[in-house]
Amino acid sequence: MALYEAAVELFSARDYDSVSVDEICVKAGVGRATFFRLFGSKAGLVEEFNRRLAVTIQDRVAGARASSLKALQIIIDVIREAWMSNTPFLKRMVQEYLRQLESPYDTRSSASADANQQGGRALVEIAVRHIMQGQAKGEVARDLDADFLGLCFMNQLGVAIASWITEGGDDLDQLRAKIDQVSRVMLRGMTP
Repeated sequence: MALYEAAVELFSARDYDSVSVDEICVKAGVGRATFFRLFGSKAGLVEEFNRRLAVTIQDRVAGARASSLKALQIIIDVIREAWMSNTPFLKRMVQEYLRQLESPYDTRSSASADANQQGGRALVEIAVRHIMQGQAKGEVARDLDADFLGLCFMNQLGVAIASWITEGGDDLDQLRAKIDQVSRVMLRGMTP
């Protein structure tokens, strides 16, 4: 998507806050109305980031022909790699995105808000699919609710990232350690 690529290029060259929606639109050759219909704000670009993560995860898992638990570890690894290589603008974008979610006066239409959450849902669906496959193979405890567990799995990764951001979010070793802790706890806790 040209808008996302234009934004990433601009965010890589300059601080997130100094890049305007107008600049992103001009670089992508797209009108402001299209940008706001698709994303709602600059922070809405985080969902395109998540959608792209989902595609990368699916490709990497398919290429690895991994067990279900290994597939879940691949999800963690891809998310960690993406954050480690895109930290400056992702950190600021997620801060703004989370602040918007907390707003009781969300002015976006429900259709726009729904569209802006597709990337996150895709990540949860991938986790659920691999948990269910693991249950069928006996790798994951069968008495666990796969839908709930998939949501917990992705939310815990989000909590690790949010915790790192609220603590200052400058030390990448701390980010890696937080994600690794989630990985260890979640994957061990799923086994029968």
